[in-house]
Amino acid sequence: MYLNSYMAKDYMQTKILRTFLTSDRLERRLAEIHFYTREMALPTRSFILIRAEQLTESFPAAESVCFLCIGNVRKEELPEGADLLIFEEGTDILELYKDIQNVFLLFEQLEQTMNHLFLEEAPLNSYGNAIMAITRNPVCLYSEDMRLLFFSEQKKELKYRLFLDSDINHYLPDSDIEELKIDKEYNATMDAIDPAIFSANHWGYRILYYNIRFDGVYVARLMFCETDRPLNDSDDCLLLYLAEYISHAMRRKNLTFNNHPRYLDECIQKLLLREEVNPSHLASTFQDLGWQTDDRFLCAVFLSSQYDQNTFAIAPITLRLENSLPGSIALPKNNTIIVLINLSRSTQTKEVLLQQLVYLLRENMMKVGISREFFSIAETADYYRQALTALRIGNQQDEMFWCYYYEKYALQDLIASARDGRCLSSVLPAGLQCLMEYDARNNRQFTHTLKIYLRQNMHIAETIRILYMQRATFLYQLKRILEISGLKLEDPKVRLELLIAFEILEQEGPIVS
Repeated sequence: MYLNSYMAKDYMQTKILRTFLTSDRLERRLAEIHFYTREMALPTRSFILIRAEQLTESFPAAESVCFLCIGNVRKEELPEGADLLIFEEGTDILELYKDIQNVFLLFEQLEQTMNHLFLEEAPLNSYGNAIMAITRNPVCLYSEDMRLLFFSEQKKELKYRLFLDSDINHYLPDSDIEELKIDKEYNATMDAIDPAIFSANHWGYRILYYNIRFDGVYVARLMFCETDRPLNDSDDCLLLYLAEYISHAMRRKNLTFNNHPRYLDECIQKLLLREEVNPSHLASTFQDLGWQTDDRFLCAVFLSSQYDQNTFAIAPITLRLENSLPGSIALPKNNTIIVLINLSRSTQTKEVLLQQLVYLLRENMMKVGISREFFSIAETADYYRQALTALRIGNQQDEMFWCYYYEKYALQDLIASARDGRCLSSVLPAGLQCLMEYDARNNRQFTHTLKIYLRQNMHIAETIRILYMQRATFLYQLKRILEISGLKLEDPKVRLELLIAFEILEQEGPIVS
Protein backbone atom coordinates (compact mmCIF):
# COMPACT_ATOMS: atom_id res chain seq x y z
CA MET A 1 0.00 0.00 0.00
CA TYR A 2 1.39 3.41 -0.95
CA LEU A 3 1.72 6.06 1.77
CA ASN A 4 1.92 9.82 1.94
CA SER A 5 3.85 12.20 4.18
CA TYR A 6 0.88 12.74 6.51
CA MET A 7 0.60 9.03 7.25
CA ALA A 8 4.31 8.93 8.12
CA LYS A 9 3.92 11.99 10.37
CA ASP A 10 0.95 10.51 12.23
CA TYR A 11 2.17 6.93 12.64
CA MET A 12 5.95 7.09 13.06
CA GLN A 13 7.06 6.57 16.67
CA THR A 14 10.23 8.71 16.50
CA LYS A 15 9.74 12.25 17.80
CA ILE A 16 9.28 14.81 15.02
CA LEU A 17 10.57 18.35 15.69
CA ARG A 18 8.98 20.14 12.75
CA THR A 19 7.17 19.43 9.49
CA PHE A 20 6.97 21.17 6.12
CA LEU A 21 4.19 19.44 4.18
CA THR A 22 2.71 20.87 0.97
CA SER A 23 1.59 17.74 -0.86
CA ASP A 24 -2.07 16.77 -1.31
CA ARG A 25 -3.15 14.90 1.82
CA LEU A 26 -5.60 12.78 -0.20
CA GLU A 27 -2.96 11.33 -2.51
CA ARG A 28 -0.77 8.35 -1.65
CA ARG A 29 2.26 8.20 -3.93
CA LEU A 30 5.18 7.14 -1.74
CA ALA A 31 6.18 3.53 -2.33
CA GLU A 32 9.86 3.15 -1.32
CA ILE A 33 12.51 4.11 1.24
CA HIS A 34 16.04 5.25 0.30
CA PHE A 35 19.18 6.40 2.12
CA TYR A 36 20.52 9.51 0.46
CA THR A 37 24.04 9.49 -1.04
CA ARG A 38 25.71 12.19 -3.10
CA GLU A 39 26.12 9.81 -6.05
CA MET A 40 22.46 8.84 -6.35
CA ALA A 41 19.93 10.35 -8.72
CA LEU A 42 17.14 11.65 -6.53
CA PRO A 43 14.37 8.99 -6.64
CA THR A 44 10.73 10.03 -6.84
CA ARG A 45 7.70 8.59 -5.03
CA SER A 46 9.95 7.81 -2.07
CA PHE A 47 10.85 8.56 1.51
CA ILE A 48 14.50 9.65 1.58
CA LEU A 49 16.51 9.45 4.80
CA ILE A 50 18.97 12.33 4.86
CA ARG A 51 21.01 14.49 7.24
CA ALA A 52 20.56 18.24 7.49
CA GLU A 53 23.98 19.08 6.05
CA GLN A 54 23.20 16.95 2.96
CA LEU A 55 19.87 18.65 2.48
CA THR A 56 21.56 22.02 2.00
CA GLU A 57 23.08 20.75 -1.22
CA SER A 58 21.54 21.73 -4.51
CA PHE A 59 18.64 19.52 -5.61
CA PRO A 60 16.58 19.57 -8.76
CA ALA A 61 12.80 19.63 -8.36
CA ALA A 62 11.80 16.88 -5.91
CA GLU A 63 8.11 16.24 -6.44
CA SER A 64 6.53 13.16 -4.79
CA VAL A 65 9.38 13.00 -2.28
CA CYS A 66 9.36 13.19 1.50
CA PHE A 67 12.67 13.84 3.22
CA LEU A 68 13.14 12.32 6.67
CA CYS A 69 15.79 14.76 7.83
CA ILE A 70 18.00 14.32 10.93
CA GLY A 71 18.96 17.75 12.21
CA ASN A 72 17.34 21.14 11.78
CA VAL A 73 16.99 22.89 8.45
CA ARG A 74 15.45 26.12 7.29
CA LYS A 75 12.38 26.19 5.11
CA GLU A 76 14.13 28.09 2.35
CA GLU A 77 16.63 25.24 2.07
CA LEU A 78 13.92 22.79 1.08
CA PRO A 79 14.00 21.40 -2.47
CA GLU A 80 11.04 22.65 -4.49
CA GLY A 81 7.96 20.44 -4.25
CA ALA A 82 9.26 18.13 -1.51
CA ASP A 83 7.81 17.41 1.95
CA LEU A 84 10.03 17.44 5.01
CA LEU A 85 9.87 15.75 8.44
CA ILE A 86 12.64 16.99 10.78
CA PHE A 87 14.00 14.76 13.56
CA GLU A 88 16.33 15.57 16.44
CA GLU A 89 20.08 15.72 15.88
CA GLY A 90 21.56 12.42 17.00
CA THR A 91 18.59 10.30 15.92
CA ASP A 92 19.83 6.88 14.80
CA ILE A 93 19.25 6.72 11.04
CA LEU A 94 18.85 2.93 11.10
CA GLU A 95 16.17 3.21 13.80
CA LEU A 96 14.49 5.87 11.71
CA TYR A 97 14.53 3.49 8.74
CA LYS A 98 12.94 0.73 10.85
CA ASP A 99 10.32 3.19 12.04
CA ILE A 100 9.14 4.21 8.57
CA GLN A 101 9.39 0.59 7.46
CA ASN A 102 6.98 -0.35 10.27
CA VAL A 103 4.52 2.26 9.01
CA PHE A 104 4.64 0.62 5.58
CA LEU A 105 4.11 -2.76 7.23
CA LEU A 106 1.15 -1.45 9.25
CA PHE A 107 -0.68 -0.28 6.15
CA GLU A 108 0.33 -3.25 4.02
CA GLN A 109 -1.33 -5.48 6.62
CA LEU A 110 -4.40 -3.24 6.49
CA GLU A 111 -4.58 -3.59 2.72
CA GLN A 112 -4.26 -7.36 2.92
CA THR A 113 -7.10 -7.43 5.44
CA MET A 114 -9.32 -5.19 3.30
CA ASN A 115 -8.71 -7.26 0.17
CA HIS A 116 -9.47 -10.45 2.07
CA LEU A 117 -12.73 -8.96 3.38
CA PHE A 118 -13.74 -7.98 -0.14
CA LEU A 119 -12.99 -11.43 -1.54
CA GLU A 120 -15.01 -13.00 1.27
CA GLU A 121 -17.91 -10.55 0.70
CA ALA A 122 -17.72 -9.59 4.37
CA PRO A 123 -20.32 -7.34 6.05
CA LEU A 124 -19.75 -3.60 5.70
CA ASN A 125 -18.85 -3.12 9.35
CA SER A 126 -15.88 -5.51 8.92
CA TYR A 127 -14.13 -2.87 6.80
CA GLY A 128 -14.83 -0.27 9.47
CA ASN A 129 -13.44 -2.56 12.18
CA ALA A 130 -10.23 -3.07 10.19
CA ILE A 131 -9.49 0.62 9.76
CA MET A 132 -10.71 1.58 13.25
CA ALA A 133 -7.98 -0.65 14.70
CA ILE A 134 -5.58 1.99 13.32
CA THR A 135 -7.52 5.25 13.52
CA ARG A 136 -9.25 4.34 16.84
CA ASN A 137 -12.16 6.77 16.43
CA PRO A 138 -15.68 5.38 15.79
CA VAL A 139 -16.52 4.76 12.14
CA CYS A 140 -20.09 4.81 10.82
CA LEU A 141 -22.08 4.83 7.60
CA TYR A 142 -25.46 6.53 7.25
CA SER A 143 -27.74 6.30 4.22
CA GLU A 144 -28.87 9.54 2.64
CA ASP A 145 -32.15 9.30 4.58
CA MET A 146 -30.17 9.12 7.85
CA ARG A 147 -30.43 5.41 8.57
CA LEU A 148 -27.44 3.86 10.34
CA LEU A 149 -26.09 1.12 8.08
CA PHE A 150 -23.12 0.09 10.22
CA PHE A 151 -20.78 1.32 12.92
CA SER A 152 -17.41 0.28 14.30
CA GLU A 153 -16.36 1.40 17.78
CA GLN A 154 -13.80 0.33 20.37
CA LYS A 155 -15.06 -1.63 23.34
CA LYS A 156 -15.83 0.66 26.25
CA GLU A 157 -18.31 1.15 29.05
CA LEU A 158 -21.87 1.57 27.86
CA LYS A 159 -22.10 5.16 29.09
CA TYR A 160 -19.10 6.14 26.95
CA ARG A 161 -20.27 4.49 23.75
CA LEU A 162 -21.42 6.52 20.78
CA PHE A 163 -23.44 3.67 19.22
CA LEU A 164 -25.41 0.67 20.41
CA ASP A 165 -26.10 -2.56 18.52
CA SER A 166 -29.80 -1.70 18.59
CA ASP A 167 -29.06 1.43 16.50
CA ILE A 168 -28.30 -0.58 13.36
CA ASN A 169 -30.82 0.05 10.55
CA HIS A 170 -32.58 2.65 12.67
CA TYR A 171 -33.02 6.27 11.68
CA LEU A 172 -31.90 9.31 13.57
CA PRO A 173 -34.72 10.57 15.82
CA ASP A 174 -37.23 12.75 13.97
CA SER A 175 -36.29 15.72 16.16
CA ASP A 176 -32.62 15.45 15.10
CA ILE A 177 -33.57 15.14 11.43
CA GLU A 178 -35.76 18.24 11.61
CA GLU A 179 -32.95 20.21 13.25
CA LEU A 180 -30.46 19.15 10.58
CA LYS A 181 -32.85 20.15 7.81
CA ILE A 182 -32.64 23.79 8.91
CA ASP A 183 -28.92 23.69 9.83
CA LYS A 184 -27.06 25.79 7.23
CA GLU A 185 -23.73 24.12 7.92
CA TYR A 186 -25.23 20.66 7.50
CA ASN A 187 -27.01 21.62 4.28
CA ALA A 188 -23.70 22.89 2.88
CA THR A 189 -22.10 19.47 3.53
CA MET A 190 -24.33 17.85 0.90
CA ASP A 191 -22.26 19.40 -1.90
CA ALA A 192 -18.87 18.28 -0.55
CA ILE A 193 -16.85 16.15 -2.97
CA ASP A 194 -13.75 15.47 -0.84
CA PRO A 195 -13.52 14.49 2.83
CA ALA A 196 -14.46 17.47 5.01
CA ILE A 197 -15.10 18.41 8.63
CA PHE A 198 -18.53 18.95 10.18
CA SER A 199 -17.95 21.10 13.26
CA ALA A 200 -18.77 20.16 16.85
CA ASN A 201 -21.54 22.80 17.04
CA HIS A 202 -24.35 20.25 16.61
CA TRP A 203 -23.19 16.99 18.19
CA GLY A 204 -20.48 18.21 20.55
CA TYR A 205 -17.69 16.46 18.60
CA ARG A 206 -16.26 16.98 15.15
CA ILE A 207 -16.99 14.58 12.30
CA LEU A 208 -14.76 13.89 9.31
CA TYR A 209 -17.17 12.81 6.57
CA TYR A 210 -17.17 11.71 2.94
CA ASN A 211 -20.26 11.63 0.72
CA ILE A 212 -20.53 8.39 -1.27
CA ARG A 213 -22.17 8.86 -4.66
CA PHE A 214 -23.33 6.42 -7.33
CA ASP A 215 -23.39 7.93 -10.82
CA GLY A 216 -23.28 11.37 -9.23
CA VAL A 217 -26.21 10.66 -6.88
CA TYR A 218 -25.56 11.02 -3.14
CA VAL A 219 -26.41 7.69 -1.50
CA ALA A 220 -24.58 7.51 1.84
CA ARG A 221 -22.18 9.30 4.21
CA LEU A 222 -19.09 7.63 5.70
CA MET A 223 -17.75 9.23 8.90
CA PHE A 224 -14.92 9.23 11.44
CA CYS A 225 -16.24 10.66 14.74
CA GLU A 226 -13.69 12.59 16.83
CA THR A 227 -14.46 11.11 20.25
CA ASP A 228 -11.55 8.84 21.19
CA ARG A 229 -8.61 10.86 19.89
CA PRO A 230 -8.05 14.08 17.89
CA LEU A 231 -8.46 13.70 14.14
CA ASN A 232 -5.17 13.30 12.27
CA ASP A 233 -4.16 14.94 9.00
CA SER A 234 -3.85 11.48 7.47
CA ASP A 235 -7.45 10.58 8.37
CA ASP A 236 -8.64 12.31 5.20
CA CYS A 237 -6.90 9.86 2.88
CA LEU A 238 -7.75 6.90 5.13
CA LEU A 239 -11.44 7.84 5.04
CA LEU A 240 -11.24 8.06 1.25
CA TYR A 241 -9.41 4.72 1.15
CA LEU A 242 -12.15 3.10 3.26
CA ALA A 243 -14.85 4.70 1.10
CA GLU A 244 -13.46 2.98 -2.00
CA TYR A 245 -13.93 -0.45 -0.42
CA ILE A 246 -17.32 0.43 1.05
CA SER A 247 -18.56 1.71 -2.34
CA HIS A 248 -17.45 -1.46 -4.14
CA ALA A 249 -18.97 -3.64 -1.41
CA MET A 250 -22.27 -1.73 -1.63
CA ARG A 251 -22.39 -2.24 -5.38
CA ARG A 252 -21.56 -5.94 -5.01
CA LYS A 253 -24.36 -6.36 -2.46
CA ASN A 254 -26.61 -4.29 -4.77
CA LEU A 255 -27.45 -1.93 -1.95
CA THR A 256 -29.34 1.04 -3.24
CA PHE A 257 -29.74 4.11 -1.10
CA ASN A 258 -31.84 6.88 -2.46
CA ASN A 259 -33.69 10.07 -1.71
CA HIS A 260 -36.90 8.30 -0.77
CA PRO A 261 -38.90 9.67 2.16
CA ARG A 262 -38.46 7.87 5.42
CA TYR A 263 -40.52 4.66 5.68
CA LEU A 264 -41.14 4.51 1.90
CA ASP A 265 -38.96 1.49 1.15
CA GLU A 266 -40.26 -0.30 4.25
CA CYS A 267 -43.91 0.37 3.28
CA ILE A 268 -43.45 -0.80 -0.32
CA GLN A 269 -41.65 -3.96 0.74
CA LYS A 270 -44.45 -4.81 3.16
CA LEU A 271 -47.10 -4.15 0.52
CA LEU A 272 -45.30 -6.51 -1.87
CA LEU A 273 -45.27 -9.20 0.83
CA ARG A 274 -48.93 -8.53 1.74
CA GLU A 275 -47.87 -7.60 5.27
CA GLU A 276 -49.65 -5.04 7.42
CA VAL A 277 -48.37 -1.50 6.86
CA ASN A 278 -48.33 1.14 9.56
CA PRO A 279 -51.05 3.60 8.36
CA SER A 280 -49.29 6.67 9.79
CA HIS A 281 -46.02 5.70 8.08
CA LEU A 282 -47.81 5.22 4.75
CA ALA A 283 -49.67 8.51 5.12
CA SER A 284 -46.56 10.54 5.98
CA THR A 285 -44.58 8.85 3.21
CA PHE A 286 -47.16 9.63 0.55
CA GLN A 287 -47.55 13.16 1.86
CA ASP A 288 -43.79 13.70 1.41
CA LEU A 289 -44.03 12.32 -2.14
CA GLY A 290 -47.08 14.42 -2.96
CA TRP A 291 -48.97 11.20 -3.83
CA GLN A 292 -52.40 9.88 -2.91
CA THR A 293 -53.04 6.22 -2.08
CA ASP A 294 -55.84 6.13 -4.70
CA ASP A 295 -53.79 7.59 -7.57
CA ARG A 296 -53.42 5.80 -10.92
CA PHE A 297 -50.46 3.40 -10.83
CA LEU A 298 -48.45 0.99 -12.96
CA CYS A 299 -46.01 -1.62 -11.67
CA ALA A 300 -42.99 -2.62 -13.78
CA VAL A 301 -40.46 -5.35 -13.02
CA PHE A 302 -37.10 -5.03 -14.79
CA LEU A 303 -34.83 -8.04 -15.26
CA SER A 304 -31.20 -6.92 -15.27
CA SER A 305 -28.72 -8.36 -17.75
CA GLN A 306 -26.30 -11.08 -16.70
CA TYR A 307 -23.49 -8.56 -17.22
CA ASP A 308 -25.03 -6.12 -14.72
CA GLN A 309 -25.53 -8.95 -12.24
CA ASN A 310 -21.90 -10.02 -12.62
CA THR A 311 -20.55 -6.46 -12.30
CA PHE A 312 -22.85 -5.50 -9.40
CA ALA A 313 -24.36 -2.61 -11.38
CA ILE A 314 -27.99 -3.05 -10.32
CA ALA A 315 -27.79 -0.35 -7.63
CA PRO A 316 -26.76 2.52 -9.95
CA ILE A 317 -29.20 1.33 -12.64
CA THR A 318 -32.00 1.49 -10.06
CA LEU A 319 -31.18 5.13 -9.39
CA ARG A 320 -30.93 5.86 -13.11
CA LEU A 321 -34.35 4.32 -13.80
CA GLU A 322 -36.00 6.37 -11.08
CA ASN A 323 -34.37 9.58 -12.30
CA SER A 324 -35.40 8.84 -15.91
CA LEU A 325 -39.08 8.10 -15.22
CA PRO A 326 -40.88 11.10 -13.70
CA GLY A 327 -43.29 10.20 -10.91
CA SER A 328 -41.69 6.85 -10.14
CA ILE A 329 -39.93 5.06 -7.30
CA ALA A 330 -37.53 2.16 -7.87
CA LEU A 331 -36.35 -0.60 -5.55
CA PRO A 332 -33.93 -3.47 -6.22
CA LYS A 333 -35.11 -7.00 -5.43
CA ASN A 334 -32.68 -9.86 -6.06
CA ASN A 335 -31.76 -9.58 -9.76
CA THR A 336 -34.78 -7.44 -10.62
CA ILE A 337 -35.74 -3.81 -10.15
CA ILE A 338 -39.31 -2.95 -9.15
CA VAL A 339 -40.58 0.40 -10.41
CA LEU A 340 -43.87 1.86 -9.20
CA ILE A 341 -45.05 4.58 -11.58
CA ASN A 342 -47.66 7.11 -10.45
CA LEU A 343 -49.42 8.06 -13.68
CA SER A 344 -51.52 10.65 -11.82
CA ARG A 345 -48.44 12.58 -10.64
CA SER A 346 -46.10 12.08 -13.59
CA THR A 347 -45.37 15.05 -15.81
CA GLN A 348 -45.59 12.74 -18.83
CA THR A 349 -48.38 10.65 -20.33
CA LYS A 350 -48.44 6.88 -20.07
CA GLU A 351 -47.58 6.59 -23.77
CA VAL A 352 -44.50 8.84 -23.46
CA LEU A 353 -43.31 6.98 -20.35
CA LEU A 354 -43.61 3.64 -22.14
CA GLN A 355 -41.67 5.03 -25.11
CA GLN A 356 -38.92 6.10 -22.72
CA LEU A 357 -38.85 2.56 -21.37
CA VAL A 358 -37.80 1.26 -24.78
CA TYR A 359 -34.68 3.44 -24.80
CA LEU A 360 -33.82 2.53 -21.21
CA LEU A 361 -34.19 -1.17 -21.97
CA ARG A 362 -31.92 -1.01 -25.00
CA GLU A 363 -29.35 1.14 -23.26
CA ASN A 364 -29.10 -1.15 -20.23
CA MET A 365 -29.79 -4.49 -22.02
CA MET A 366 -32.77 -5.22 -19.76
CA LYS A 367 -36.26 -6.67 -20.11
CA VAL A 368 -39.43 -5.55 -18.35
CA GLY A 369 -42.87 -6.88 -17.44
CA ILE A 370 -45.62 -4.29 -17.02
CA SER A 371 -48.87 -4.68 -15.06
CA ARG A 372 -52.29 -3.33 -15.81
CA GLU A 373 -53.19 0.04 -14.31
CA PHE A 374 -54.51 0.03 -10.74
CA PHE A 375 -56.06 2.60 -8.44
CA SER A 376 -55.20 1.62 -4.89
CA ILE A 377 -51.71 1.33 -3.41
CA ALA A 378 -53.05 -1.40 -1.13
CA GLU A 379 -53.34 -3.65 -4.22
CA THR A 380 -49.64 -3.32 -5.13
CA ALA A 381 -48.85 -7.01 -4.47
CA ASP A 382 -51.41 -8.23 -7.03
CA TYR A 383 -50.13 -5.94 -9.76
CA TYR A 384 -46.52 -6.69 -8.89
CA ARG A 385 -47.40 -10.34 -9.52
CA GLN A 386 -48.91 -9.33 -12.88
CA ALA A 387 -45.68 -7.58 -13.94
CA LEU A 388 -43.57 -10.51 -12.72
CA THR A 389 -45.81 -12.97 -14.58
CA ALA A 390 -45.64 -10.96 -17.80
CA LEU A 391 -41.84 -10.88 -17.52
CA ARG A 392 -41.61 -14.59 -16.87
CA ILE A 393 -44.01 -15.80 -19.58
CA GLY A 394 -42.88 -13.20 -22.09
CA ASN A 395 -39.22 -14.06 -21.61
CA GLN A 396 -40.07 -17.72 -22.30
CA GLN A 397 -42.36 -17.27 -25.30
CA ASP A 398 -41.11 -14.03 -26.89
CA GLU A 399 -37.45 -14.09 -26.02
CA MET A 400 -36.48 -11.61 -28.75
CA PHE A 401 -38.74 -8.90 -27.33
CA TRP A 402 -37.78 -6.43 -24.56
CA CYS A 403 -41.11 -5.31 -23.14
CA TYR A 404 -43.93 -7.59 -22.00
CA TYR A 405 -47.43 -6.35 -21.13
CA TYR A 406 -49.58 -8.43 -18.82
CA GLU A 407 -52.63 -8.00 -21.07
CA LYS A 408 -51.00 -10.25 -23.66
CA TYR A 409 -50.39 -13.06 -21.17
CA ALA A 410 -53.39 -12.60 -18.84
CA LEU A 411 -55.35 -15.60 -20.19
CA GLN A 412 -52.34 -17.89 -19.83
CA ASP A 413 -51.86 -16.66 -16.29
CA LEU A 414 -55.51 -17.29 -15.41
CA ILE A 415 -55.40 -20.76 -16.93
CA ALA A 416 -52.18 -21.60 -15.10
CA SER A 417 -53.76 -20.41 -11.85
CA ALA A 418 -56.87 -22.51 -12.54
CA ARG A 419 -54.81 -25.62 -13.24
CA ASP A 420 -52.79 -25.00 -10.04
CA GLY A 421 -50.29 -27.77 -10.75
CA ARG A 422 -52.88 -30.51 -11.19
CA CYS A 423 -52.40 -33.27 -13.80
CA LEU A 424 -53.84 -32.61 -17.24
CA SER A 425 -56.58 -35.23 -17.12
CA SER A 426 -57.97 -33.82 -13.87
CA VAL A 427 -58.81 -30.45 -15.46
CA LEU A 428 -60.32 -31.71 -18.72
CA PRO A 429 -64.09 -32.34 -18.98
CA ALA A 430 -64.95 -36.05 -19.12
CA GLY A 431 -66.78 -35.66 -22.45
CA LEU A 432 -63.70 -34.05 -24.02
CA GLN A 433 -61.49 -36.88 -22.75
CA CYS A 434 -63.86 -39.43 -24.34
CA LEU A 435 -63.62 -37.56 -27.65
CA MET A 436 -59.82 -37.42 -27.49
CA GLU A 437 -59.63 -41.16 -26.75
CA TYR A 438 -61.96 -41.92 -29.68
CA ASP A 439 -59.75 -39.86 -32.02
CA ALA A 440 -56.65 -41.71 -30.82
CA ARG A 441 -58.23 -45.16 -31.38
CA ASN A 442 -59.80 -44.37 -34.76
CA ASN A 443 -57.34 -41.87 -36.20
CA ARG A 444 -59.98 -39.13 -36.36
CA GLN A 445 -59.80 -35.34 -35.73
CA PHE A 446 -63.14 -34.72 -34.09
CA THR A 447 -61.44 -32.89 -31.20
CA HIS A 448 -59.87 -30.39 -33.60
CA THR A 449 -63.22 -29.87 -35.32
CA LEU A 450 -64.90 -29.14 -31.99
CA LYS A 451 -62.20 -26.63 -31.04
CA ILE A 452 -62.56 -24.66 -34.29
CA TYR A 453 -66.37 -24.74 -34.01
CA LEU A 454 -66.32 -23.30 -30.48
CA ARG A 455 -63.70 -20.67 -31.29
CA GLN A 456 -65.93 -19.46 -34.13
CA ASN A 457 -68.80 -19.03 -31.66
CA MET A 458 -70.56 -22.06 -33.27
CA HIS A 459 -70.92 -20.28 -36.65
CA ILE A 460 -71.14 -23.13 -39.16
CA ALA A 461 -70.19 -21.12 -42.26
CA GLU A 462 -66.99 -19.75 -40.70
CA THR A 463 -66.11 -23.16 -39.24
CA ILE A 464 -66.34 -25.05 -42.53
CA ARG A 465 -64.36 -22.29 -44.27
CA ILE A 466 -61.49 -22.72 -41.81
CA LEU A 467 -61.72 -26.54 -41.83
CA TYR A 468 -62.12 -26.53 -45.62
CA MET A 469 -64.82 -29.20 -45.66
CA GLN A 470 -68.35 -29.58 -47.02
CA ARG A 471 -71.32 -28.54 -44.90
CA ALA A 472 -72.79 -32.04 -44.88
CA THR A 473 -69.46 -33.52 -43.78
CA PHE A 474 -69.19 -31.04 -40.93
CA LEU A 475 -72.77 -31.61 -39.77
CA TYR A 476 -72.13 -35.36 -39.73
CA GLN A 477 -68.95 -34.85 -37.67
CA LEU A 478 -70.79 -32.54 -35.25
CA LYS A 479 -73.51 -35.17 -34.78
CA ARG A 480 -70.89 -37.83 -34.01
CA ILE A 481 -69.02 -35.45 -31.66
CA LEU A 482 -72.13 -34.89 -29.57
CA GLU A 483 -72.92 -38.61 -29.51
CA ILE A 484 -69.42 -39.65 -28.45
CA SER A 485 -68.84 -36.89 -25.89
CA GLY A 486 -72.31 -36.32 -24.51
CA LEU A 487 -71.47 -32.59 -24.24
CA LYS A 488 -74.34 -30.08 -24.03
CA LEU A 489 -73.02 -27.28 -26.26
CA GLU A 490 -76.15 -25.21 -25.81
CA ASP A 491 -74.99 -24.52 -22.24
CA PRO A 492 -72.66 -21.40 -22.17
CA LYS A 493 -70.82 -22.73 -19.12
CA VAL A 494 -70.00 -25.98 -20.92
CA ARG A 495 -68.69 -24.02 -23.90
CA LEU A 496 -66.54 -21.81 -21.64
CA GLU A 497 -65.08 -24.85 -19.84
CA LEU A 498 -64.22 -26.45 -23.17
CA LEU A 499 -62.54 -23.28 -24.48
CA ILE A 500 -60.41 -23.12 -21.33
CA ALA A 501 -59.57 -26.79 -21.70
CA PHE A 502 -58.37 -26.24 -25.28
CA GLU A 503 -56.14 -23.40 -24.07
CA ILE A 504 -54.67 -25.73 -21.45
CA LEU A 505 -54.04 -28.39 -24.09
CA GLU A 506 -52.10 -25.87 -26.18
CA GLN A 507 -49.91 -25.09 -23.17
CA GLU A 508 -49.00 -28.67 -22.38
CA GLY A 509 -45.38 -27.59 -22.04
CA PRO A 510 -44.08 -26.09 -18.74
CA ILE A 511 -46.94 -24.28 -17.03
CA VAL A 512 -46.05 -20.83 -15.66
CA SER A 513 -47.38 -20.32 -12.16
